[in-house]
Amino acid sequence: MEDKRLLISLYDGCQYHCTFCMYGYVKEAHPLSDKDSMSPRQWYDVLAAAYARGFRVLEIGGRGEPTLSPVFTKVVTMAHDLGYQIELLSNALNDQVIIEILCCLRQLTINLNVVDEQGMAKIHSPSPGFSFDRCIDLVKNVVRTIQEKDLDIKLRTNYVITTQSLRKAFSFPQEINRLLAAELGPRQFYIHYQHVHNYIKTPQYLGFDYEGLQKVLLLARLNSRQPYLLAHTNLREFIKKTEQLIERLKPFSDNHSGDVHHCSQETQYTCEVHKQVLFIDGNGDCYGCYNPFRAVNGLPLDKDPFYFGNLISQSFEEIVAERKGFNPVMDVSKFYWRPCLLCKASKMPVTAS
Repeated sequence: MEDKRLLISLYDGCQYHCTFCMYGYVKEAHPLSDKDSMSPRQWYDVLAAAYARGFRVLEIGGRGEPTLSPVFTKVVTMAHDLGYQIELLSNALNDQVIIEILCCLRQLTINLNVVDEQGMAKIHSPSPGFSFDRCIDLVKNVVRTIQEKDLDIKLRTNYVITTQSLRKAFSFPQEINRLLAAELGPRQFYIHYQHVHNYIKTPQYLGFDYEGLQKVLLLARLNSRQPYLLAHTNLREFIKKTEQLIERLKPFSDNHSGDVHHCSQETQYTCEVHKQVLFIDGNGDCYGCYNPFRAVNGLPLDKDPFYFGNLISQSFEEIVAERKGFNPVMDVSKFYWRPCLLCKASKMPVTAS
């Protein structure tokens, strides 16, 4: 059985405004800065209680760039001292802060899906002053330090497959590793392909419909003959994930746009991820889910069965109290549950009783 995972979000600001970011479109409407934030002491209490409950992996990412949080360094060092295996998702632009805590990490995932200025402007849309050259230099500072100190850290990037990024998807792994070759030394960046989190409310739709996914699958299969990609990416896993997604989208194949409301066993899922995963937002909101997609789409907390409570007003023990018989059904024909199509933890279909 995999170690229990604690996923936490510390901050909702970022130097990037990535076109594929599911959080980018809710930051202004629901900013964490307008809410009470967890203090270092509260984070310590939560981390200690979770560790005692068997949580061993701490994944730091979430709404925005975590290194911009004033409590980031304290949270990382506290978690490391408690014994957590720490995985960080960052754009690496706050390079000196990351360098300070590198010895605490087992994995660093750097958000970088481009290899030139044109791609940077189109996909990451950085804040003024963050040109591609400046961004890549900051990333190089972090990578160079890992190599010089010979730290045992897995380096990777999540390459999000969208209508904007598909064309360069299978050349990107070699291009980014060539670009960083001097800093990497004998190491290689591992590229983790993933689908855009479809069905999130965004100004532009960057995902693929049923037919589009068939083309993505064909391209992925054709490129699966490349030894480099097989060795340095999750291409095999991505192909299986794409096949699964195509199968799950069959009930919607006649209607790709908008919300689809035809409840059937074909569109009903169950999920048991809450037994192994907790997601904690910077304001203390706690979910039994990899990511609170429904909150992003505006679902009230009292309507979300995976919302377990708030850690500022409740203790960790109250939050994780046994939920006997808790076996929620998500009908993905309804808008709020559609992102569950992509989640590896969702099980389908619901069997008739």
